[in-house]
Amino acid sequence: MIEVKSVSKYFKEVKAIDDVSFRIEKGEVVGFLGPNGAGKTTMLRMITGFFEPNKGEILVNGHDVVTEKVKIKKGLGYLAENNPLYEDMLVHEYLRSMASLKGFSKSRLNEVIKQTVKDTGIETVYYRPISELSKGFRQRVGLAQAILGHPEILVLDEPTEGLDPNQRIDIRSLITSLGKEKTVIVSTHILSEATAMCDRLIIIDKGKVVATGGVDELQISADKNQRVHLDIEAKDDVRNELLGVDGVVDIISSTTHNNRYQYIALVETAKNVTPIIYRHASQHGWILWDLHQEKANLENIFRSLTKQE
Repeated sequence: MIEVKSVSKYFKEVKAIDDVSFRIEKGEVVGFLGPNGAGKTTMLRMITGFFEPNKGEILVNGHDVVTEKVKIKKGLGYLAENNPLYEDMLVHEYLRSMASLKGFSKSRLNEVIKQTVKDTGIETVYYRPISELSKGFRQRVGLAQAILGHPEILVLDEPTEGLDPNQRIDIRSLITSLGKEKTVIVSTHILSEATAMCDRLIIIDKGKVVATGGVDELQISADKNQRVHLDIEAKDDVRNELLGVDGVVDIISSTTHNNRYQYIALVETAKNVTPIIYRHASQHGWILWDLHQEKANLENIFRSLTKQE
């Protein structure tokens, strides 16, 4: 479990993280989203103990990231942004070196590495130089380093950055598989990746958490108004009747054909207009062929929450 309590981080006069609080439960896969420069990497570096907060407190499994760094790092795997690797090493040399730095005994070293190589699918490149690997295999080696010894928590900073579509699918599948057994935080600005991998999203902008929840929850918090599509058969244009319904803000589109009126109405999210419209249809003799709410896609939600208009 990870608890972030009223955390702020400054770099000289720049406030990179501004009074951020959130909680991640054991077994969750959480997407940490935000535009470039929003503070995602800074937040992850504080969770992993590489940066210290200027204010507030971060607890990882009950341990403070400032005073108990050694305990935290034993149970945490971290894939840093841009996946820094030692180009002049072979894959097996790199993994043995990382396993030794993590404190594994010689008796456990081979067992731990063997399992990690299998889990990440890097058997075919195990004896190859890192400098010769494709971007996809480099990411797999980075993930292998992060999961050595099966830590309880994985923190992955932009793990699919720079990959082609097939490589993204492979890495995403691997992360999803790892998420069945671990707590995983995935930082990304690729919105489709977040929805495919994550149980919950935390959206950060200008150093602040602007929203947290599943996609449906975020839609409600982001949109003051939603679109409702209607297809009504009536003797006369019913536009004015619809505008009189409490909660209908505007009719933003309308088409007409043989007494069939198709509308897109802008409706206050907090208002449930469906039963009112059904009642109007019954009272006025309309035939209601269609009435459905348009779900905002994640990109629109993200743009709304981070004010990227």
